Amino acid sequence: MTTRTATCNDTKKIVDFLKEYHENESNLSDIPFDRGTMTKVIDYYIGMPKHVILVYDKAGDITGVLAGSIEPFMFNEKRKWSTDLLNVSHSGGIWLLKRFIEWSKMHKVDRIFMGISTGMARSEALYEAVGLTRVGGFYVLNCSEN
Repeated sequence: MTTRTATCNDTKKIVDFLKEYHENESNLSDIPFDRGTMTKVIDYYIGMPKHVILVYDKAGDITGVLAGSIEPFMFNEKRKWSTDLLNVSHSGGIWLLKRFIEWSKMHKVDRIFMGISTGMARSEALYEAVGLTRVGGFYVLNCSEN
C-alpha cells in the first residue's frame, strides 16, 4: 500500500475507479459520467506543474484519488492557496490528505481549502483529524430541477 503521485500510466485505472464511484456512491450520479471528459481532466492535472493527482495504490489497485491544484489569491497574486478538485477514497483517505498537505506546503501555499460535497460526517472527521478546521461551508442549488 502506497500513496504516490499519479502518472499517465494510471489514467485508465483512475477513471475506472471514479466511474464506479460515480455510478454507485456519488450524489451526482443522475448526471451521466463521460469517460472522455474525465480522462481529459485527469491527464490535464497530471501534466500541469501546479496540479497534482495523488493515488492510494493497494497492490496495483487504485482505492483512492485526490486531485488538487494551487491558485493565486484574487487579491494578491504573489500569495497562493491550494484546493481539491476531487477527493474520493475507499481506503487510504488519510494518507492522501497528508500527502496533499505536504505537497501544498512544499509549494509554500498560505492556505489549503478543501470542500465536502457528499454530506458524509466521516469526511468531516477525516479533515479534522489532519488538522483542517471547518469554516463556512458549501451549499448547492440543483438548477436541473427548476
